[in-house]
Amino acid sequence: IMAETIVNGLDDALDLFDKQLEKSTKLNVVEKQTITQAGGAVFRDHLREETSAKHRSNHNDKTWGHAADNIDMYSPRGNSSKFGTLFGDTLVGWKNRYHAMNMERLNDGTRFIKADHFVTNLRNDQSVRSEILAAEKAAYSKIMKQHENKEGD
Repeated sequence: IMAETIVNGLDDALDLFDKQLEKSTKLNVVEKQTITQAGGAVFRDHLREETSAKHRSNHNDKTWGHAADNIDMYSPRGNSSKFGTLFGDTLVGWKNRYHAMNMERLNDGTRFIKADHFVTNLRNDQSVRSEILAAEKAAYSKIMKQHENKEGD
């Protein structure tokens, strides 16, 4: 009797998992983008903070501003139409090439600049990753709840 109960419980759990998995694979691009933007916002805020803490200078560039103040999120597009096709991804980075190239040099180093790997270390930081996943999970749960409410109508 006990083995039968365990098998039935496992079957029910696997059926529920299968249904949830099927629903999650049917997310549209806007829903996927909503989820990745939630995580991207967390990483963007941490990257702004890290850049400001490690590479803020007193140089007042009227044209470009400071790199820490020019970090944003982007939604990459393919080249399949005039405006491009959204994929649901979110990228976080610097708004212009000037800052992006300078930050790459500081992160990776050159033969004249010692690398400090501030972006790489932030990407690999488990507490930041946990925050990103928590934000994405909250967005995902909200979307799945909306799907359940639509099915219940």
